[in-house]
Amino acid sequence: MDAAVAAYAFDVGNIGFANTWLALGSFAGAAGWVMLSSGAWPRWLGWWGAVAGVGMLLARFVWTIESAWFVPYGVFWIWLLTVAVRLMMGRDVPAGSAVERPE
Repeated sequence: MDAAVAAYAFDVGNIGFANTWLALGSFAGAAGWVMLSSGAWPRWLGWWGAVAGVGMLLARFVWTIESAWFVPYGVFWIWLLTVAVRLMMGRDVPAGSAVERPE
């Protein structure tokens, strides 16, 4: 493989990786907004999601700066794992959901 083609493939991969942050940030922001507006989740978790979403969107534009993207990226993944653990533990299930209905 020619060095120019390898450099092009590397750059396309990096740009694709950075562009996924837009989708992840939009997801986190929307999920945080829903958590805040519905009241079914703790407010701190909703704010954390909203901040993680905005951070991921902003990180897309500073991804070329050495390690500037790492903080919002890490905040997003810690928030996502926290939500996943709370869901797996059965917390934050709204009253009257299918989980709590007697058979």
